[in-house]
Amino acid sequence: MLRKKRGQMEIQFNWIFVLIAGALILAFFISVVNKQREVTLIRTSSSVATNLESIFTGAEISTNTVNVFDLPQTTVDFECGSYAIGSVRKQTGDNAVFAPKRIEGRQMITWARDWSVPYRIMNFLYLTDPVIRYVIVNNSKNLGKKIYDTLPREMNKEVVSNTLDALSALTDRNDPHIRFVFLGVKNDYPLQLSLQNVDNDKISAIAFPDLVGTSTIPRFGKVEFYEKQGNSFGTSPSKTFYMNDDALYGAIYAGSAEDYNCAMRNAFSRMALVSSIYVNRSLELQSFYGSGGCFTFHHDRFLSVLETVAGDLSLLYPPVNDQALSNIQDNIVSLKNEQNRQLQLLSCELVY
Repeated sequence: MLRKKRGQMEIQFNWIFVLIAGALILAFFISVVNKQREVTLIRTSSSVATNLESIFTGAEISTNTVNVFDLPQTTVDFECGSYAIGSVRKQTGDNAVFAPKRIEGRQMITWARDWSVPYRIMNFLYLTDPVIRYVIVNNSKNLGKKIYDTLPREMNKEVVSNTLDALSALTDRNDPHIRFVFLGVKNDYPLQLSLQNVDNDKISAIAFPDLVGTSTIPRFGKVEFYEKQGNSFGTSPSKTFYMNDDALYGAIYAGSAEDYNCAMRNAFSRMALVSSIYVNRSLELQSFYGSGGCFTFHHDRFLSVLETVAGDLSLLYPPVNDQALSNIQDNIVSLKNEQNRQLQLLSCELVY
C-alpha cells in the first residue's frame, strides 16, 4: 500500500515537472518570438524613418513641388522638431515642417513652398495624409475657393458655405481626422449631429478672424486653433499669428498651435541668419563703392531691423501682438522699394 502511494506521488511529481518544464520551454519560445518581432519592428521603423528623412530632404530642396509617397502600413507621429515611427524617433532639425499630429494611411503628400521675405530664406514643407479631410468654411468673398485651388489637388478637401444648412449637410465618412478651416471668426453653430459622437481627437478647427470679408490673404493676421469638445469647438482657442500666405497654409496643416509655433520659430531663426549675411554683404559693398549713389543706398538700415526682429521671434513666438510682424513687413517694403529699386536704377549691385 505504501509502495502504491509512493508510485502515485512519483507520477504526480513527474507530471508537475513536465508541466513546469513545458511552461518554461513555451515561455522561452514566446520570448524569442516577441524579441524577434520587436527587432523586426525596429528594423522596419528605422528603414521607414531613414526613407522619410530622404523624402523630407528632397522636398525641402525642390521648391513649389507636390509629391505623393507610398508608405508601408505604419504610423508616423509628429511633434515639435521631430517625428516618430514606433520607437524610432528622428529630428527635423531647424526646418519649418508643418504636419498633422499623426499620419497613418498608406500614402503621404508633401508640398514644398519657397519662403522669401523678399530674399529667399528657406522652403516651408507641408505634410499630410490623403485620407485626412479638410473642410474649408468659405467667407463672403469666396476666398475659400482660392485657397482650395492653391492647396494640392491630391488632398482630401472641400469648400462649404458658412451657413447652418451647409454645415449640417456634412456627414461622418469615417475619416481618421477632420480639420475645419474657418475663413473668419469661428461660428457658434453646434457640430452637426453626425459628427457629435466622433472622438474629440479626430476633429479640430482653425480660424482666421481677419479673413472674414476679404478676397485676398493679408500680409499678416491672427490664427486660432480649436479642439473638439463634445458637440462644439469650445471658446478658449490657442492664439497665434501668420505672416504671408505660406505661414497661413502652415497653420492649416499643423496639428496644433504648439507645433505651428515651433516651425515658425525655426523659420525666423533662419531669417535672422540669412539677414545677417545680407547685412554684412551690403556693408562690404558700401565700403567697396566708397562714395556716390551706390555708396548711399548700400546701407543696413532695413536689413538690420529684419535681422533683429526675426532673431527676437525665433526665441519667442508667438509675439504678444502683431507689431513685430508689421515691423517686418514695413521694412520688407522699404527694402524693396526704397533701397533695392534705387540700386537697380543706378545700375549698382543689388542688395539681394
